[in-house]
Amino acid sequence: MSTTFHRRFIITCDCHLQSLNTPSPFPTFSCIQCLFIAKHQADMGFPFPLMLQFVISLVFIASKSLFLAVDSSTLSIDTDKEALISFKSLIESPNPLSTWDQALSPCNWTRVTCNKLGQRVVGLDLASLGLKGSITPHIGNLSFLRSLQLQNNQLTGTFPDQLGNLFRLTVLNASFNTIQGPIPPTISRCIELRTLNLMQNEVSGRIPEEISHLTKLKILNLAGNNLSGPIPPSIANISSLTNLNLGTNTLSGAIPGDLSRLRNLKFLDLAINNLTGTVPPSIYNMSSLVYLALAANDLWGNLPSDVGVTLPNLLGFNFCINKFTGTIPGTADQSSISSTRGVKGSVGYIPPEYGLGEKPSTAGDVYSYGITLLELFTGKIPTDEIFTGGLSLKEWVKMAFPASIEQVLDQDLLPNKGSLCHEGKSLSPEAQHDCLIELLSVGLSCTVDSPNGRISMSDALCKLKSSRDTLLKFDLLLRKSELIGSSKKHTTNKM
Repeated sequence: MSTTFHRRFIITCDCHLQSLNTPSPFPTFSCIQCLFIAKHQADMGFPFPLMLQFVISLVFIASKSLFLAVDSSTLSIDTDKEALISFKSLIESPNPLSTWDQALSPCNWTRVTCNKLGQRVVGLDLASLGLKGSITPHIGNLSFLRSLQLQNNQLTGTFPDQLGNLFRLTVLNASFNTIQGPIPPTISRCIELRTLNLMQNEVSGRIPEEISHLTKLKILNLAGNNLSGPIPPSIANISSLTNLNLGTNTLSGAIPGDLSRLRNLKFLDLAINNLTGTVPPSIYNMSSLVYLALAANDLWGNLPSDVGVTLPNLLGFNFCINKFTGTIPGTADQSSISSTRGVKGSVGYIPPEYGLGEKPSTAGDVYSYGITLLELFTGKIPTDEIFTGGLSLKEWVKMAFPASIEQVLDQDLLPNKGSLCHEGKSLSPEAQHDCLIELLSVGLSCTVDSPNGRISMSDALCKLKSSRDTLLKFDLLLRKSELIGSSKKHTTNKM
């Protein structure tokens, strides 16, 4: 009988410990309930020393819960204000948030949104302000926050664990910064999240298993970071996902077949990683997919010839720079674009010679790489609706090159041209413009119709490295010339 009571007691307490992880207006109710059960079980003959140990533990947990309840109840518009002031204090000068007047309510501050009664901060939109600094841990006190927009800045440091306190948060966008360190496992407590976008940072470590607790998530974008290790199969538990982008990291291991359980997924990008093995057959049966990118990994195996049937909604399929064998799904024949026997839109990535019966080759990989490069900087996939009447992505870029490249560049890149930095210093718009011309030039050189006319992959990589070095070198020379000019002007004024 004692053993039975013992198990029941532990189960009751475990239920309470679980409840501590979720907000509750009565955080101590379960503890008090446990104490009554403990007393009852002691009366029934439960061993006294063991019971005393459990009771002491419960009293400690109950006290901690009471403390947390009091602490939570003290949060108000005043503590929201203090948290925002703390955020402002970590931003370097010139500080775009300098207009935040401490004499006013934060509800009157620019880029801050409060609820209707003006009692709490619910939105913080600091996107594209050129902010330099780190994220304050006090941000976790904004407990009513539902939207946090920090993208397109120059934020550094790490993501504070206190982000996990924002349990009402539905959108977290910190893309296009230089934030380092791991993804805090505490992010799993933000159970209302619909969008988590950390794209283009320097986030490292593994994708935490705890991320699978975000069961309402629709968009998970971790692309362009330094994430390593395997893709957690538990991501498949986020059944609401429509967009999963893990591209351009150093993820390794096999592609989890469990991902095929994501029945609502439309966009899956695993390109440019260190993934190995074969693609699980179930991936090719994800009929909801509109875009699938597996390029630039170490994958092998036969490509199913009936992908157009099993993936009827697919508009883009990028599988270049791997070790796939078999028949290329789809051809360069325009009639195959709408055919159920080919992959809709695969023509955009597949070189024209494949449609003439040529075998897969390195030159074909170069072509696919060039299309991917153009896609990256224009934000247009080869099957975009603007490409009609014989107009292709390649021809569209070629018409604008080089004099009018702003007309074809991804509009999301344009606001960032003036805010790119290297070693903490902003890079000049002139240097960035010349670099973009060089990058598009590489893309066009890779996509020449004739295989013999294309540059090699090694030459393409050398040109990309050269454009980066030229960008930094040109910027250094420009800054030196400006410094010399300023010095001469200062000397002239003295005379």
